[in-house]
Amino acid sequence: MVCYRCGGVGHTSRDCSRPVNESLCFRCGKPGHMSKDCASDIDVKNAPCFFCQQAGHRANNCPLAPPEARQPCYRCGEEGHISRDCTNPRLPRSEQSCFHCHKTGHYARECPEVIENLKCNSCGVTGHIARRCPERIRAARAFYPCFRCGMQGHVARNCPNTRLPYEGQLCYVCGEKGHLARDCKSEAPLVA
Repeated sequence: MVCYRCGGVGHTSRDCSRPVNESLCFRCGKPGHMSKDCASDIDVKNAPCFFCQQAGHRANNCPLAPPEARQPCYRCGEEGHISRDCTNPRLPRSEQSCFHCHKTGHYARECPEVIENLKCNSCGVTGHIARRCPERIRAARAFYPCFRCGMQGHVARNCPNTRLPYEGQLCYVCGEKGHLARDCKSEAPLVA
């Protein structure tokens, strides 16, 4: 991974300690502004490479770039282009690379290298994100009634009680007893 702010290897521009006003423009290679604010008439496709300053290729395909700077396309996994320029078929989900650690098998939002240092916004414990917070999930399950028996504190697939007859089951749409979702006349769905 390469930083497009300072040219260093091992971090991205988002994590760079160099001030933004000292960063180099990706289009013209001059300091003091970003490419979106560049007044140069250089077409982005003909802009000089960030590493060698030669036109005709991008930094991710530069023969002079260090190996750790050459990242594969996030869409197809091949080197030499970036995902927005990719015309190859998308890799199966299980083979796509994580944007953070570049390993396969997970997405950046679930990257173990990131998550182990994150603090949950819901419970304050490190090691997971709010979306996967066990306390939040447990609290949500405790509030809503089981659609099988009507009791609170568990979900239908974990219901310890025997199944209610049809008349006692709760509708998934409105939450009322006496009918199933396919027969529900309510226009307002149950808010989860």
